[in-house]
Amino acid sequence: MKFFEKFKKTPVVFYLLELIYFIGTCIIEYNYYLNYVNWNETVVILIWVALAVIYGVLGMLIGMAAGRGWLPILIEALAFAAFAIVQAVLCDVIIKSAIGMSNVAAGTAAQIIYYVSNAIMHIFLIMYTLKIFWKYSKVANAVIVSVMILAMTFFTMYPTLYSTFGKSIASFSLKSEPCVFVGDDCYVVIFATSQDGTGEVLVEKDGQEYRYYDQINGVQRFVGQFHRVEIPKDILNGGSYTISSRQTLDTTSYGIPLGKTVTGKTYTFHDYSGTGDVSFLCVSDVQGPYEKAQQATKEAAKTHSYDFVLMLGDSSSQYNSYEKDFIEPILKVAASASRSEIPCYYVIGNHENKGTYAKYLNDLIPTPSKDNQLYYTFTVGDAFFTALNFGDDHNDEMARYNGINHFNAYKDAEYTWLTEEVMQAKEYESYTYNIVLSHIPVLMGQELYTYDYVCSECNQKHDYKWREFTQAYLDMGVDYVVSGHTHSEPREVSVEGCPFKNLQVGSKYNGGQSYRNSIVTLRGGQITYEVYQAE
Repeated sequence: MKFFEKFKKTPVVFYLLELIYFIGTCIIEYNYYLNYVNWNETVVILIWVALAVIYGVLGMLIGMAAGRGWLPILIEALAFAAFAIVQAVLCDVIIKSAIGMSNVAAGTAAQIIYYVSNAIMHIFLIMYTLKIFWKYSKVANAVIVSVMILAMTFFTMYPTLYSTFGKSIASFSLKSEPCVFVGDDCYVVIFATSQDGTGEVLVEKDGQEYRYYDQINGVQRFVGQFHRVEIPKDILNGGSYTISSRQTLDTTSYGIPLGKTVTGKTYTFHDYSGTGDVSFLCVSDVQGPYEKAQQATKEAAKTHSYDFVLMLGDSSSQYNSYEKDFIEPILKVAASASRSEIPCYYVIGNHENKGTYAKYLNDLIPTPSKDNQLYYTFTVGDAFFTALNFGDDHNDEMARYNGINHFNAYKDAEYTWLTEEVMQAKEYESYTYNIVLSHIPVLMGQELYTYDYVCSECNQKHDYKWREFTQAYLDMGVDYVVSGHTHSEPREVSVEGCPFKNLQVGSKYNGGQSYRNSIVTLRGGQITYEVYQAE
């Protein structure tokens, strides 16, 4: 019995505070689960255990300095660590059994309770043990207590401030305003969130409400930051719409636990409703920081009226990050260019074939093609548009592609579609304006067809099928080609004897510090363009 009397130096209030610590831990982990994703449960538990061991070791050292025997102090330290492990495991069991409960709003309050109770416990324990052997120096007491409290507070708060070793836990939010792309028989509202969540659009039109979801096979998509919601054209056109998303907390769970709901602004969408003149804003070759391109599109949107937005490819140099390569240069720029109220079209560039996430572009950005191909036709007013995809800007055999590019075969299929479907139907003959859209131009420079262009990088011509496509343009009676790719200032390129011109709409320049592109206007049988820019 004398052995256990050694533990009487630790007052009862300390164990009561430990109970508060356990309850607070349960509350805070419950709200971790409810409010955050992207955190590693094992790491959090290990941090708690390490914290307990630190408490135990400090307590042992302090106790030994006070003249207590090392064995009871060591047992006390190990018991303290074991208690922390047990409470972490029990906490995990309790939380998982109660995950179906709803208590999102209590998150902030729970964190405050948790930290305050821990701070009280730590301050009391340290000051109590220090008084055992350091009775005279108040300054020394204050310094040691302050250092220990700061160190312990850091380790206690670490799981909340950071998830796995320094990865910040961001609150759930919308990462972009919506933009509306045109699909085959529907509009597709696209937006992004900071973490995994669902996607929903509420449409109000003629006094009626309609709800549409980002779903597949009867289930709302709950994994991913990108959200695509398909809406019938007759419902969205002329109606107002509001996006929303509900955070997905555990994508591995059999029953999907959901958290916070975020809702965007309300916009009114209207597509072109006339039959004649058409104008459209072109965005090409953002390739990197998007701010200047977004600024330029905002300025254009303030001062010009146009009917749709044309994204002409190479929004990023390569697609390895959702944030930097999809959300910022595509969604944010398209949303500001369209004011979230008019339709957008995407024409793929050569850089959309590069990077880990490049393969997802077809799934994220719709086209008017019936089978979601990246070559398609569409009409706006009195204009017929043919959008083409010429793949990469080098031959398939180029060494750096290691034999995985097969754009020759792709262009064969595209050429067959153009000549046997589009040119056979001759729908373009019913329109005043016959326009081709492609990222890579068919006229590379003054008096220079693309099939005659010698690449400065490898000193070769990359001319597969280019001569045939150029002849098809002539046979179709194309009036104008709109392209990006060359990173030149906006200009019209022509070749003597060629009846059409190729507008190269511009891109970033001056090392990415400036940006310029064009608004194309089709009016009174004439085609003109106007440059907008951001310095």
